[in-house]
Amino acid sequence: MTQELDFRNILGGEVTYLQSIVQKLQRSGTIFGALYCKKDGSLTQVNGRFGVHKFLRGGKRTAPDTMLVIWDNNRKRYTSIDPERIISMRVQKKEYVNFSYKS
Repeated sequence: MTQELDFRNILGGEVTYLQSIVQKLQRSGTIFGALYCKKDGSLTQVNGRFGVHKFLRGGKRTAPDTMLVIWDNNRKRYTSIDPERIISMRVQKKEYVNFSYKS
């Protein structure tokens, strides 16, 4: 990621960088929720996780390296998310909000 995006825990108030949240989720395979803004301006919620390889079909990654690719459990598909467009994340009863988000 080009810049460090800081997320604030709503209950605890501590500041956590998005990169550290993503690294923990990638290591553990924990399911998380995220609210993000798509390119067209609509808001979308996703419940998914990193590290799902079951439905890959060979070839190479088509999304840029700056994008996060997750498996969306609700839609049963892979989704690419721009980290700068994430508004909030829910991870194991903690909710992190991106206060520096600009629409």
